[in-house]
Amino acid sequence: MWIEYFMKCSIVVDIDECSELDYCTGGTCTNSPGSFECICPPGFDVSSDGKFCLGMKHAYGLHKISISYGNTLLTDHNECSETGMCANGLCINMDGSFKCQCNNGYILSSTGHACIDIDECYENPRICLNGRCENIPGSYHCLCRPGFQPSLDGTFCVDLDECEETGMCDNGKCVNIDGSFKCVCDSGYKLGSDRKTCIDIDECTSNPCQHGRCINSLGSFRCECLPGFTLGQDGRSCLDSRKDLCYSQFRDGQCLNPTSMPVTKSSCCCCTVILGQPMGWGTPCQACPMQGSEEFQALCPHGPGMTYNGDGEKVALCVSHSAPNEIQ
Repeated sequence: MWIEYFMKCSIVVDIDECSELDYCTGGTCTNSPGSFECICPPGFDVSSDGKFCLGMKHAYGLHKISISYGNTLLTDHNECSETGMCANGLCINMDGSFKCQCNNGYILSSTGHACIDIDECYENPRICLNGRCENIPGSYHCLCRPGFQPSLDGTFCVDLDECEETGMCDNGKCVNIDGSFKCVCDSGYKLGSDRKTCIDIDECTSNPCQHGRCINSLGSFRCECLPGFTLGQDGRSCLDSRKDLCYSQFRDGQCLNPTSMPVTKSSCCCCTVILGQPMGWGTPCQACPMQGSEEFQALCPHGPGMTYNGDGEKVALCVSHSAPNEIQ
């Protein structure tokens, strides 16, 4: 016996959502058997039902920007809402994208997502002339050498005029030089240990007032002469003013061969060594001090046969083997 079965067959045909339903407006719709896929452009996200591209926008205080294509709502994705976008700059959202506007001293990174510091010291090795460049985030500053200071725009180091400071080179003249200065001191002053002040020279330490007392003053000194001595024309020396007869020989306690005119004791006795014999001077007659004695050194500080004329010069007193010159 034969049993007959009858089947009714139907053919299932795929619906192309991409062409019939107009899905994925603003993006690319890819059809597949029984389904489809939306591929959105950069900056947009696929909606939860997968049928269109969308995103939220928060930059500049706006909550949402929508672009309509036919019956489909296309919404931009706001990259600027993401953490860390455009560090050291301003993130500007655009339809389907964004851009970073960097702060001064920064440039866009290779990824375009952030702003990185410009190392001005590396980019320009000659920056901060007369100093050292130190890079800081978004800028740099100059560490200047001693004697220099940053320029008004801070791009290099300029000479510091120390002479403009108060109290520089008192009792002298301040001369500014590149990166430093020097003091030119007035007469009677010398440079102090700090190199920026002029201090008084105590001329009295060198005992300039023979036969007198030295009194120091600021930038100068003066002599107060002992009795029998007068101040020279230079105002800084004491001259022997006592005059009496000079004897070319002193023998056995007696003075022999007097000069015809009275002369000063120094004019007479400083010739003792030159003439090669003891001499005498004064009334009553006294033997002249011998060379090497303290009295001779005090009377003849400029050496045998020499004296000081009070006008800044040494003069000769004696002529060998003769009586002293009659120098007044």
